[in-house]
Amino acid sequence: MAGTVAAAMLGLTAQSAMAASAGISKSVSPGCRATVTLNDTTSKASVTGKLTVGCSTGTVLVTPYISIFRDGSRVVDSKSPGLRQLGPGDAVNYTVHTADAAGTQCYKARLFVLVVTPLGEVDGSVTMDTVCVNT
Repeated sequence: MAGTVAAAMLGLTAQSAMAASAGISKSVSPGCRATVTLNDTTSKASVTGKLTVGCSTGTVLVTPYISIFRDGSRVVDSKSPGLRQLGPGDAVNYTVHTADAAGTQCYKARLFVLVVTPLGEVDGSVTMDTVCVNT
C-alpha cells in the first residue's frame, strides 16, 4: 500500500513539473492559415507565445500581432513582424516571451491578423485566443 501511494505521489510530482502548452489555428484566406501557440517553459521560468501564418496554395497580404495575457491582464503588448506578403509555401513566424510569475496563473496568447488588399485596404481580420495555460 505504501509503495502504491509513493508511486502515485511521484507521478503527481512529475506531472506538475512538465511544461504546459496550448494552440489554435484558423483560416485567414483560402489556402492560408494562422496559428498561435503558448508554451510554459518550466526549466527557464518563462512563457513563450508564437505566431505562424502560412500559405499552402493561396496568397495573402497580412499584418499579424501577438500578445500574452496573465490572469486577464496584458503582460506582453501587441508585437508584430510587420506587413507580410505570403504565397504558396511561404510562412512568417514570430515569437514573444515573458517571465513566469510565482504562483499559479492563467496565461493566454492572442493572435490578431489583419488581412489587407494590394491597395492597402482592410479586407478582413481574424482574432483567436489560446485556452488558459495554468503555470
